[in-house]
Amino acid sequence: MIFGDSGSLLLGFIISFILIYAGGQKLVHPILLAWSISIFVYEFISINIIRLMINKNPFKAGENHLHHIILKKTKSTFQTNILIATINILLFINGYLFFLSINPLASLILFLFSFKIYFIIRNKYK
Repeated sequence: MIFGDSGSLLLGFIISFILIYAGGQKLVHPILLAWSISIFVYEFISINIIRLMINKNPFKAGENHLHHIILKKTKSTFQTNILIATINILLFINGYLFFLSINPLASLILFLFSFKIYFIIRNKYK
């Protein structure tokens, strides 16, 4: 099933609302909320930085998003979604384990370090 722009925006709004509500009610620690959507945060920030680095408008649509890159290789929307979800789940598990075994600050530092690694890898595919 393909949502299109309106469906994607609605889904993003609903997820954002739930995460903001959960954080505001102190139901979940904020770093765990960040980890739960880490791949989307990483992709959003990195694509905007990359576009600014090459003097492109960050507000214009492009074909250089992670899902476009993976879709070109797999030729399957299903495989693309599974791969992105798996990456996000693995990132969350790493962040959660740091949160439990060390502390929230260590998890935050890992979040920032993971973004740096993601950005370096992602920058190769701009």
